[in-house]
Amino acid sequence: MDKYMDAGGNFFDTADIYTGGTSEKWLGEYLASKRSRAVIATKFSGNTDDGARARRRLALMHHRIVVPEKGNPNGGGNSRKNMVESLDTSLKRMGIDAVDLYYVHV
Repeated sequence: MDKYMDAGGNFFDTADIYTGGTSEKWLGEYLASKRSRAVIATKFSGNTDDGARARRRLALMHHRIVVPEKGNPNGGGNSRKNMVESLDTSLKRMGIDAVDLYYVHV
């Protein structure tokens, strides 16, 4: 990423569901001293509880469609509750207080 930034790159895109959230953590660690030079985008929508992640991984491994978890309507999706909670979690993972672009993962 150093070469990318040295060449003038400044846009970083991630999502709360990428690698179980570790991509946001690593991005935050990398950009800690470079935040003012970066545009950070992240996404939300997927169900990020542990059971949903495990089912999604299993489905992807076997090329199956993921069925949303029954009984947890606020565990994912585009509700205000999930949006606010997902943003709060993403900000904590990255160790920042704001993102530059926040959008729905489709």
